[in-house]
Amino acid sequence: MKVVCVGLALAVLLDATVVRGLLVPAVMQLAGPANWWVPRFLRCRRGRTASVELPATRAEVSPEVARGQVRQGDKGQST
Repeated sequence: MKVVCVGLALAVLLDATVVRGLLVPAVMQLAGPANWWVPRFLRCRRGRTASVELPATRAEVSPEVARGQVRQGDKGQST
C-alpha cells in the first residue's frame, strides 16, 4: 500500500510540474492560433452569450482627502 501511495504522489507531482508547467505552455506556443479553433457547430453560438455590463462606480473619497488636506498618517485614526 505504501508503494502505491508513493507512486501516486510522484505521479501527481510530475503532472503538476512537468506536464502543466512546461509541456502545456510549450505546446500552446507551438500551436499558435490553432489553440483557439472553434468547431463549426459552436461558431453559430458565438456572440449570443448574454453579457452583463456593470455600471462604473467611482471610489468615494472624503473632500479633505480629495483636496490633499489630510496627511498620510491621519486618515481616520483617532487617539
